Amino acid sequence: MKRMIKVLLVQDSDGDESVQSLLEGEGVKRFRLTTVKQLKRALTRLKKRGRFDVLLLDLNLLQDEAGQLVAVGEAAAAVPWVPIVVLCDQENEEWAVQAVQAGAQDTIVKSVLTRRLLSRTIHHAIERHRILDELTDLNARMEHLIHLDPLTGLLNRRGLTRALRIERERILRRGGTATAVLIDIDDFKRVNDQFGHAVGDTVLKKIADRILSSLRLTDIAARVGGDEFLILLTEGKKADAENVANRVRLAISETCIETRHQSLKITASMGVAAVSKEAPTVEEMLVRTHAPLREGKSSGKNRVCSSREFIGRQPSGIAKDLICAKTFRVEAQPIFDLGKETLAGVEFFTRGPAGVFENPVDFLRLSAEKNILTRVDYTCYKSCVAAFPPKGAGDICLHVNVFPSTLIDVPVERLLEPLAGLGKPRVCIEISAREYMGDLSNLLAPVKALRKAGLVIAIDDVGFGRTAI
Repeated sequence: MKRMIKVLLVQDSDGDESVQSLLEGEGVKRFRLTTVKQLKRALTRLKKRGRFDVLLLDLNLLQDEAGQLVAVGEAAAAVPWVPIVVLCDQENEEWAVQAVQAGAQDTIVKSVLTRRLLSRTIHHAIERHRILDELTDLNARMEHLIHLDPLTGLLNRRGLTRALRIERERILRRGGTATAVLIDIDDFKRVNDQFGHAVGDTVLKKIADRILSSLRLTDIAARVGGDEFLILLTEGKKADAENVANRVRLAISETCIETRHQSLKITASMGVAAVSKEAPTVEEMLVRTHAPLREGKSSGKNRVCSSREFIGRQPSGIAKDLICAKTFRVEAQPIFDLGKETLAGVEFFTRGPAGVFENPVDFLRLSAEKNILTRVDYTCYKSCVAAFPPKGAGDICLHVNVFPSTLIDVPVERLLEPLAGLGKPRVCIEISAREYMGDLSNLLAPVKALRKAGLVIAIDDVGFGRTAI
C-alpha cells in the first residue's frame, strides 16, 4: 500500500475551500492535508524534517507580486528540504519563472485547477525535489573527491591549493605564521623496482596513515608527487614545526612492510621552511622546502633539516627586492579609440628596480624562475590600483594587468579589496597570455566573480604568449 502524501497548505483567505475539496474529496485517499493561515506557523511546523512531504502556498493576502516572491524565497530558505508549489490567482509567466528562481518547484493557476492537475503537480514537485537533492549531494561529494589523492585519501595539489588560500586568509585576519614540511620517502624507487608497484602503493598508504596520526587537528597533509608529501603546519614557531616534523619522521621510521621474502623498514627525509604571507603558492612551498630536504638526503637520510637562514626568509638579491611594494614605481599610458579619436582608457603598469630588471618582462621572468610570480604580480596589481585617481576617471576605463596564476591563487575578495574606497571606477583586468597554463577552466570562477563585481575582463599579449586563453 502506497504511503499517503502529507500536504501542508498555507491559505490566508477564508471561504476558499477549492484546494481542500480537491485533496480531501470523496474517493481521494492519497493525501493527508493540514491547513494553516500564516506562513510563519507553517514554517514552524516544517522545522521538524519528515512531518510533511510538500508545501502548498496560496498567498492571497499578499496583493503585490513582489511580496509573494519574498514569501516564496523565505519559505525556500527556511525549509530547503520541503518542495514548494505556489497557487496563483492569474496567469503570469514572468512571475512564475521568478517564483521558481526564488525556490518554488512549480506554480499553478487556481482558475484551471483540477484534481488530476493538482495531484500530478504535487507528485512531480516531490520527485524533482528528490532528484535535485540527490544531485546536490552528488556534486558535493564530487567536489570533495576532486581535492583528494585517490590512493592515500590525503589532499592532492588542488586540495592543498584551496587549503593554502584558507590558511592565508586566517593569517591575514588573525596574524601568525605557517610552516611547510616536505617529506620524501628514502629509497622509494628501490621499493618499486624490487617489490613492484603494488607494494609501493601499500607503502604510500601506510606513510599517509602515519603522517595523519602524528599531526595536530589544525595541520594539513597532502600528497604532491609520487613519493612526496607536504605538510602545512598552521600554528606555532620554528621549533614547534621541527618538533612536529621529527614526530612524523619517527612515526614513519616505525613502519614495517612484510613481503614474502623480507621485512621492509621505511624511513623518510624532510625539509622545513616558512610559508610566505603574501599570496603563497604550492610551487613556492616546494621550492623553499626542497633545499633543506636535499641537505637531509645528502647527510644520511632519515632526518629533518630546516632552511639555514631564519624561518620566514625571503629570496635573496633582486628577487628579495621584488617582494617589497616600495621597489616598484607605477607609470600610466593612454589608450586611444582610433575610430572615434578619443581617449578610451588609461593603462597602469609597474617598473622594477633601476637596472637590468627594470622592465616588467625581465623582472616577471625572474619572478617566475624563483617561483614568486604570484606574489610579485599581486604586489604590482596593488601598487597600480593605489595609483588610480581617488574618485575614478568618469567614463575613462582604468586598466591593470594580472597573470592567470594570480587570478587562480589569490582569492577574488583580495583582488577587490584595493578597489574599496574608490567609488565605482570603470576597471578593466587585462589577463596576460604570456604565462603557460594547464587547465584554463580554473580561470572561469574568478573571471565570473570579477565580472559580477562590475569589472571588465580583457586578454593582453595575444599571440605573444604560450597559452590560448
